[in-house]
Amino acid sequence: MMPKMPHVTWEFILENNEDIKKLADKNFIENFVIEFCKEFELTVLEPRLNYQFKGEKPEENGITAFYILSESGIHIQTWPEYRYGFVDVFSCKHFNEKIATRFIRRHFGKGSYHYDIVWRGTIFNWQTKEKDLLLDTKNIIRNINDKESKESIIREKRIRIDRYKLKE
Repeated sequence: MMPKMPHVTWEFILENNEDIKKLADKNFIENFVIEFCKEFELTVLEPRLNYQFKGEKPEENGITAFYILSESGIHIQTWPEYRYGFVDVFSCKHFNEKIATRFIRRHFGKGSYHYDIVWRGTIFNWQTKEKDLLLDTKNIIRNINDKESKESIIREKRIRIDRYKLKE
């Protein structure tokens, strides 16, 4: 049976001005993701998207960041003008969301934090010896040389998964 995979989202409102500045700091966001991945043994792949919006005022320069992981992905949104941040982590590899919450608090600073967790993978409730049903991103990425190959691999996996759904 496919293991359940955590999809955790955190939102927070920061309290002090020094911490709020982190929400508009691209280097801070990049370093945060790198440190988070080291802490939870996740692998960041290229390309990385870390985009800073340019508002009318410097405090409106929020960030949208997407990081592809070999284990899935991390998405971050910040709104410094509202003192608000959002972190979204989906992983094929289990990690402890309570320890991750402490990690996020330690890096972003004092404030009000809330997280939600959804366990993904529950649709895969059949057992099979077909190893190719397990969506192992590392193996998929290793086999990709170009866009056409990537689309072909993804299409083939969807067909195999659909065939198993029909058997149920």
